[in-house]
Amino acid sequence: MKLGDYLILIVDDEPNMCNILQRIMKNEGYQVQTASDGKTALQLVSEKAPHLLLLDVMMPGGKDGFSVFRDLRNDPGTRSIPVVFLTAVNKAMGLSFTPEGIGRGLGSEPAAFLEKRVAPDKLLQTVAQVAGLDKPIAK
Repeated sequence: MKLGDYLILIVDDEPNMCNILQRIMKNEGYQVQTASDGKTALQLVSEKAPHLLLLDVMMPGGKDGFSVFRDLRNDPGTRSIPVVFLTAVNKAMGLSFTPEGIGRGLGSEPAAFLEKRVAPDKLLQTVAQVAGLDKPIAK
């Protein structure tokens, strides 16, 4: 698959964060869709079939990132979509979520867990690794 064919769904309720992430991913050559809440995210997953989700945890409207992740994993049609949590939940709540801990709690591990205000290089490296794309790491 070519990089330009790879669709990433960014799910975050903070418009500025969505804009920053969208700009980073588009500048790297990815296709991008955004959603500001969990319900919209699930609808877009059904309609657009993204290849990867960058998913915030803390979102309003009754569908936080963990419930979106659980719904994706419970549906055979979306079970294999890689999810990278990108959130400030650990800092904001004084917690220490890890992919393994989430896996124990939700029955499936996300592909990665990144803290917000992640460096663009680290974000791009993680996405490329999760996507399995042979892309050089951005400097």
